[in-house]
Parts: sequence; C-alpha cells; structure tokens
Amino acid sequence: VRGHDENDYPFLIKASEDIRQDQRIQALFNLMNDLYSNDPNLIHMTTKTGIIEWLDNTKTLKDVLDSSYTDEEGQEMQTNITDPRAKYYEFFTKVWSKVPDKSSQSTASSVYGESYIHCKKEDIQENFRQIQKSQFIVSYAVLCTSQYILGIGDRHQSNFLIDTTSGQVIGIDFGSAFSASTISLPVPELIPIRLTRQLVNLMNPIGTCGLFRSTMIHTMNALRENSDLLLSTMDVFIKEPLMDWVDLAIKSSRQQVSDSDTATHAQETLYAKERINSARNKLNGINPATITCNDLKISTILNQTQSYKKFLKPMMAIAGGDINQNIRAQLAEKSKDQHHKLSVEEQIDCIIDQATDLNILGRSYVGLETFM
Repeated sequence: VRGHDENDYPFLIKASEDIRQDQRIQALFNLMNDLYSNDPNLIHMTTKTGIIEWLDNTKTLKDVLDSSYTDEEGQEMQTNITDPRAKYYEFFTKVWSKVPDKSSQSTASSVYGESYIHCKKEDIQENFRQIQKSQFIVSYAVLCTSQYILGIGDRHQSNFLIDTTSGQVIGIDFGSAFSASTISLPVPELIPIRLTRQLVNLMNPIGTCGLFRSTMIHTMNALRENSDLLLSTMDVFIKEPLMDWVDLAIKSSRQQVSDSDTATHAQETLYAKERINSARNKLNGINPATITCNDLKISTILNQTQSYKKFLKPMMAIAGGDINQNIRAQLAEKSKDQHHKLSVEEQIDCIIDQATDLNILGRSYVGLETFM
C-alpha cells in the first residue's frame, strides 16, 4: 500500500478467516501493556478477508532457529535418521494409535528428550546472542502471560516474530483464541504457553526461575488487579460473536440444533459466555490444570466423536499432572476445591510446570514442533 507520504508499506492479505478476532485481541493487548505498541495494523474488510501490515526488521522464531544451522547441517536434519522431526512424528503416530495412560508417562518423556537432544542447542544459543537476550526474555514473559489469559493457542514457531534490532518478541495470528485449540482440535493442546527446552535453555544459567518467572509474576499481578476492565472489554465477544465462534457454538451444543434464529442466537451467546468465563477463571487465579480439564470436558471432538471419547479421561489425567512430580497436581490435591484461588506466584509456577511437562510436550501435535 502506498501511503500519503509516498512510501510503500507491505501488507498481508488474509482470506478465509475473520480477522476481527485479531483486532479485538490486539485491543486487549493494548490494555494489558504498552509493550505491544509495535503491533501491526489490521484492516478488517469482510468476515473472511482482511489485510495485515508487515513489520520491518523481524524474523519468525522458526527462522531464527533454522538459521542457526549451516546448509550442510540443515540438509542433514532433513535426511538423517536422527532428524528430530521424523523421530517425533514416528512416536506421535504410535502413541495416538492407542489410548494414552499414565503408565506410558516415562516413554513420552524419554522420546521427547531423544528428539530434543538432536537439536544443537549451542548453535541456537549462539544465534540468539545476536539479539538482546534480556529484552527477549522480558517481552516473551509478558507475551506468554497475556496470551495465557486470552487462551491463545497454535503457538508454533512461525507465530512469533522477533525484532532483530531490539530482541523483543511479537505474537501474531490469533485465530485460535479462548482455548479453541483445546476445545476443537482432534489432538487438543494441553500446553498453556510455549516453553520448550530450547527456550528454557536460552534463559540459563537459572532457567525460568529468574527474570522470566519474575516478569510473569509482575505481569499477572497487573492483569489480575485490572480484571474488571479486561473482562468488560471482552464483552464485545458476547454481544457480537465471530463467525468461527458461531460455528463452534453449534458444534458444541449437545442438543438438537434448532433452525430458529432465537435458538441459534442463544447457543452463540452461551458459548461466548463460557469462553469469557474461562478468561475470568484465569484472572481469578484458578489452577491452570483445572481450567484445561474443564476445556477438555466441553471438547467438540472428545465428547461427540465416538472414536475419540475413550481419550477424554486419560487426557484429563495427563493435564492434571502427577502429584509426585508436578506442583499443579500438588496444589490441586492440597485445596480439594477446583474454585480455589491460587496466589499469583502459585499460578505462575503452575503455568510453567504445565508448559514444561515432558509428558505433555511429548504428546503435543507434531506440527507444534515442541522439541524445538
């Protein structure tokens, strides 16, 4: 697009999606933190078309990771039998061909570890040194906290942009929001945020326990203190549901869908209220594992597709964690009340615990490439 200043500004035309959701989520991000003042401009044209401004001096997280390899190493990654993508895909197809159970937790963790170990962390860390590490960690922590509240899913590597001049992280593509990736996908997402081993290693020597955790705590404090403002802004999703929400509302209805406009509107409103209530629970400090399990209970796939129903209880057990290993499970056992409000520190520890659980990472959809 050529501007009135005679400069050219690149935009992306996005079809087949209602980008009003992206617009609304950016409005929420603007309320959350001024850090997102560099978000791209969005122009909504129809319910299925829009254009998105390209940001200068940015690379996707995937590009940053991939560029850490030489041409020879990249070729070897694609052809070698130790290619982590191939190894993980082989395991993924096996583990989902049968009902997952808790006895296979060590298997999922070990295969995930074997896939991850073939990614050369030294090369990737060296590549990240070209950007400002602390800026990356702080901005990523703020982004993760904000996206957690809004239930942003589908966080693969290409949905993060890195500003190569400052090191700040910018999230893009919010098509899967308010836990849609958990509710509507055949392989539900159980990770609350993307926090894979490669990202954790970038934060060494103290990992997530230092700057990342403290930034998440400060961010969550600010969000919880201003929860009323955020929730009132989200009210637009109830008053004017998106096309995707209308479709999901109909699919999630357990009753015979009526042809009447009144019944359809009631389903849309109920679905929207349920999704906003999920965000409210997060702002109230409900255990992240409890929220994930509640989302699984209304999954359109796990509850309505006969061949998938057998996966519901095992998936909830995996999301809930192991009381001997996971703080989210220990806090759930301690309170015995799914409406118990965690402190901000406890909530962040549970989010990190769930996001870094190898038993979850090792079962995530292969397209997320959680071994990177």
